[in-house]
Amino acid sequence: MSSTPSTREGSTFDKKPVLSDEQRKANHTSSETKRRNRIKAWYWDLCQLVPDLKEKAPENCKRERVVLDSAREFARDTMVRRNELIDALEAQGRDPWKEFGLEVSMSILVQATAKVVID
Repeated sequence: MSSTPSTREGSTFDKKPVLSDEQRKANHTSSETKRRNRIKAWYWDLCQLVPDLKEKAPENCKRERVVLDSAREFARDTMVRRNELIDALEAQGRDPWKEFGLEVSMSILVQATAKVVID
């Protein structure tokens, strides 16, 4: 048997300096601030992607529930419109899955069916 140290004894884990309570608190505060800033950036990104939020005032983007509700509604509306476009193509005897592949994006369907009138 070899005389290698166990995974804990003699490893780099034992050589790390022990942080003081103040250092641990500062590290935690810094990490939490970074996390919150990332979440704020994601909400802002959603505000730029969702037409209702982008058209309205930016103060709506400060309210997380408003952002999430609007994003959910936009996603639902987009899926309904996507399904309507697929139905319209199929009504023309076209197969959107063959024409556009399995990954049918909304923009491709909108461009392809721009002349289709959906009742």
